[in-house]
Amino acid sequence: MKEKLLFDKILEDLKDHNELFLRFNKSNNLPHDFWLKYSENIFQELIANPSIISNFRKFNLTVTDVPVFSNNLKKIIFNIYKYSFFKKQHYQIADLEDAFDFIKTRVDLDILKRFPVPKTGNPAIYKKKDISYTLRWIRHHWMIQLYKNFLIKEDEDIQTVLDIGSNYGQFDLLFKKQFPSKTFIMLDFPEKLAVCHYYLIKEFPNSKIASLKDLKMQEIIKKDYIKNFDFILLPIPYLNKLDDDSVDLLTNFCSFNEMPIKWKDFYFNSKAMKTTKFFLTLNRIIKPQYDSRTKKWFGNEKNKSKGTNEESNEKSISIIDFKLNNFNKIHFDTCKLYRFQNNRKSIFFNKKSYHEPLFEFIGSRK
Repeated sequence: MKEKLLFDKILEDLKDHNELFLRFNKSNNLPHDFWLKYSENIFQELIANPSIISNFRKFNLTVTDVPVFSNNLKKIIFNIYKYSFFKKQHYQIADLEDAFDFIKTRVDLDILKRFPVPKTGNPAIYKKKDISYTLRWIRHHWMIQLYKNFLIKEDEDIQTVLDIGSNYGQFDLLFKKQFPSKTFIMLDFPEKLAVCHYYLIKEFPNSKIASLKDLKMQEIIKKDYIKNFDFILLPIPYLNKLDDDSVDLLTNFCSFNEMPIKWKDFYFNSKAMKTTKFFLTLNRIIKPQYDSRTKKWFGNEKNKSKGTNEESNEKSISIIDFKLNNFNKIHFDTCKLYRFQNNRKSIFFNKKSYHEPLFEFIGSRK
């Protein structure tokens, strides 16, 4: 009964949030064709069967992770490889083993043991040397290690973290577990924040969480108000309700250059981006834009839409568009976690190739 009441509360917020988001998109003429269908499918699934939230990671409801199994046969094949001497011939296991080789020399293994990947949502989990993890969980540990390496001296001045594109809040949850005094503001599509709400309540049952109902009455979301909560689930239309200087650290991982240019500009022109003290990001150096009408990537020679090379290049969002010169550089590097990618070549062997490069950046506001 308690679980049903939780689902009802989350779904009530989700319906209101979805209506708010659609009105906002229409009035601001923001493109959403591709993601609208994706979001709508998840929204309808949640409305039809709310209990699916309890297995949202098992079904990769809002984002895909590794390991992932679309059926029981693939899970059986995965486990056969896992316990064999040629396990790295399986492309997912190769990714997971590569990730562990990367992280074991950069993060204290005791930290990885103290903070294993949570079981909420029933995810598929990989285990090595008594450490439970997924590919994304390793990435989150690395991002927090970068924070410790380069921003720990500023830690007292960083009390509010805004994560744009937070999905179900896994990065913020791991960050909160290690830095419990901070407030985390998560911003994403309605269905992702709905799942995030469930995730946070299960992992932090005594935490104070502000959702749409709490925020709709706030004309301006001030810093003193933010301090009352552990987590704030911020609808995208409310981004500019955040008061100037209310965000100390703004983060974004692997999404700014995956979105249409209008959306990227919306975020980069926001008050939060213009006034944040620090900016931490991991993104591709360049990412072609996806055209939902032709189902092709602009700028991709193999699958190029009609148009000149110049037109295709203009559609891509690159590191140049991140306006990094607005910040004093604290850290900049290519990300070695994604040096390689393992692609399935056949049922028995995977093909390893170089991953398209991603950059890590930490900066302070000039």
